[in-house]
Amino acid sequence: MTYSFSNDIFQNPNEKHLDLIDKIWHTSKDRHFLFIGDAENYNIIKDSAWYSYLRKSNKEEIDNQVVASFNIGRNKKKLHISNQETTAFSLIEAYEMLNKPLTVILENMDYDRYFIDALVRSFKELGAKIKKYYDNGWLIYINGGGSNIVSVINGLKDRFEKNKSDFPKESRTYLRTLIIIDSDKRFPINQEVTDDKMTTLSIIKQNSDYHVMLKREIENYLPDGIFNEIVGNDDFKRAYLKLKPVQKDFFDLEKGFPYDKNFDKLEEGIRSLYNDISEADIKTFRKESIQFFKIDGKRDNFKARFPMLFESKNITRKNLEARANSNELEIILQKINDLL
Repeated sequence: MTYSFSNDIFQNPNEKHLDLIDKIWHTSKDRHFLFIGDAENYNIIKDSAWYSYLRKSNKEEIDNQVVASFNIGRNKKKLHISNQETTAFSLIEAYEMLNKPLTVILENMDYDRYFIDALVRSFKELGAKIKKYYDNGWLIYINGGGSNIVSVINGLKDRFEKNKSDFPKESRTYLRTLIIIDSDKRFPINQEVTDDKMTTLSIIKQNSDYHVMLKREIENYLPDGIFNEIVGNDDFKRAYLKLKPVQKDFFDLEKGFPYDKNFDKLEEGIRSLYNDISEADIKTFRKESIQFFKIDGKRDNFKARFPMLFESKNITRKNLEARANSNELEIILQKINDLL
């Protein structure tokens, strides 16, 4: 994150303000960027009591920020800190924002993390900063719990709602979150998510940065070649791999087609999407599903096992992009990077 100090911050600061300036600098200097906009701003910082107490190495770091600031430009989004400007952030607000990690909220952290980790490993340039921030605790992942995401959002906002003297802005302003959710779409439709998710998505949009997966679920992004690593399930795999890319995008990999409904009784959108597949494959998708088994021979949970396929050493940027068939995966990683 890029932040900047208004000149007024250094005009007759009290001890509390000096302490907060110091905390902001020392907790931020390794992960955020101090933007120094012009010579006047730099000179005021340099002439301040706070600067005079800094170690030589810290002074040199701030001096170097001046040149770097001109390179990134004025239009880059910044957190601006001021005691006087009403649209800016106070020192207390800024410390809150700059000190806490970016929180990526996943619908199911236990499963979806395999997918995110595969992206970070495979897209090395975009993934490097994400890995560094995660390793240092400056980026965390938490579980949204599907339909409980709204409760998670409200829980994160609660502290700010109860402390309006220090945090007077809308409580959502203080969230540093990115929420990633499945679309759950069963076939292409002209909306981001299914109808039953529209209310949740509306609340997410009001409170956080977000990304809705273009395909049905995380599972629909597994590269075709990795299916060969699934033991057994040969008929199902063969039928699935014959599908067209758009058909794979919205296919229910966990359940296939409903067993208790004939194909001609399914939703019109599903029938239209899969109207060219053979009767034999329809039968396979109705009567079979991908099954995983434990060492003792007992059936294992699909949701727990399937995402582990993203750990395969054969996962690459090339085959992930081929299955995505768009730049969506880069967009996800760029959204995370932009918020760090």
